Amino acid sequence: MKKSHIGMICFTAITLLSVLVGSYVFFISNTNVPNSSVEPEYRIISISGSYRTFNYNELKEEASVIALVTPVDDLTRQNSTVILGEYGELVSYYAFRELEVITYFKENEGDTPDTIGIVESAALTAENEYIQPEGYDFMQKGQRYIVFLTPSNLDGIPIVISAGNGIVPLDIASKNIRTDVAILTLLDLFSDLPQDIKDVFFNSHVAPSILDVNADIISEVVINCTGFNVYIRFYELIGSVRIELSSDITYPYGQLLLENYDLSAAEKLKSLVS
Repeated sequence: MKKSHIGMICFTAITLLSVLVGSYVFFISNTNVPNSSVEPEYRIISISGSYRTFNYNELKEEASVIALVTPVDDLTRQNSTVILGEYGELVSYYAFRELEVITYFKENEGDTPDTIGIVESAALTAENEYIQPEGYDFMQKGQRYIVFLTPSNLDGIPIVISAGNGIVPLDIASKNIRTDVAILTLLDLFSDLPQDIKDVFFNSHVAPSILDVNADIISEVVINCTGFNVYIRFYELIGSVRIELSSDITYPYGQLLLENYDLSAAEKLKSLVS
């Protein structure tokens, strides 16, 4: 791959990945990043575009496997594939990664191997350039992630649904793309709240947002989810109660506002957690 091509590439669809990932067809941005273990410095090439997104309930439905995992390998040139077109344009990129499975939350027909191979929407080129979707950070060896996987069209090898939409990093807060998915995943998979109380969140309209109002907190509960705290706060807002969830896992944008929820359920939740 010639560097002169990279700066003016018009990216076409990433055809070899699952249709759930979508296509990225607009522009790239470059970032020089020092790497203590690799010389010289490498560049991150971020591909911007549009792709289908999923809320938490949709991810649970679409995924064939949901698991807590940790990568056992690094993203390298050896496990990366970069395909160029006739004129040097980028046609496709991906990497084969190996993950150790710590816990399965949803399995594929009883198949629960200790390690699984997946396709990741990222690659390292021969010229020390990391390619990945804009807003997504490739998985780091040894860190923990919740992954929502679906079969790709690369011989059915699993792939994370819709790039960063279907992954919840548990060790680096800033890498969470979807606040709502991250927090609802923690509440569902790691909290001991009763199911009918969880349903208050899952059946409500959820919008990732930061509460910017002058309102008194009526009550608050802190739920510890695998090392992270999820805060459920009740505010008095214009004669009604709104539930806010916030978590340090998604700092500084880790808040959700739940609207149009059942007030009787909200009252029951308050009585259980207060």
